[in-house]
Amino acid sequence: MKKNEAFTLVELLVVISIIGLLAGLSVPAISAARASAQTAASTSNLKQIYIMMQAYLAENNNNYPPSVTNQISWRRLIWESANGPLSPSGDWSTLTNNLAKGPYAKVMWCPLMISKYGMDSYHPIGRGSYSINQYFNQSRNSLGFGQSADLAGKNEPFIVAGGAERLIGTSEEFVSIASPNNRGRDGTAYEYGGSRNKALVMFLNGSVDLWSGSKGNQIEGDVGNRDNFK
Repeated sequence: MKKNEAFTLVELLVVISIIGLLAGLSVPAISAARASAQTAASTSNLKQIYIMMQAYLAENNNNYPPSVTNQISWRRLIWESANGPLSPSGDWSTLTNNLAKGPYAKVMWCPLMISKYGMDSYHPIGRGSYSINQYFNQSRNSLGFGQSADLAGKNEPFIVAGGAERLIGTSEEFVSIASPNNRGRDGTAYEYGGSRNKALVMFLNGSVDLWSGSKGNQIEGDVGNRDNFK
């Protein structure tokens, strides 16, 4: 009777090595696929933010929201304008729970940024992973823009994803995307797209695009100059 053949130690080591090699090769592909999915989810968030912004404009004579008013960010302002109060009774636990785990958290925090930096979900100001361009902002608008009619046709990015500081999130406003860095709240995260070297931006018409640092630099000179602003 013929004995059952078995792997030799050398053959077993070769098989293990091949499996390890294949696993190592698959990690970058899995990571890229995850980043792509998170970027797509963030794009969807921006589309929902656009719809909420339209609801806010309709209720406020087409005036864009200030970045912060009475310690409430523009994010919370447009969310509550479209969806109602995060805490109708004023209860603190209801507010923090909605900021941490409710629909607000799913829309206002980018999944890619959460995976890298976490989130300050309990801050009542209503923080998140998206920043508004301060030049489109009513309270800090040195260029004189405030109403949607003033900004018709403007191409400067309106809402930008990224710029995270661990457990804090983005600042309440955003200036431009010229500097590809992550320095606290006022930097932009160039971590989107297949090569993870682009910023995710939304424009006034609701369109979303991935902008590189070089493209951000192209519009930097126009940001602070009303005559050239476009």
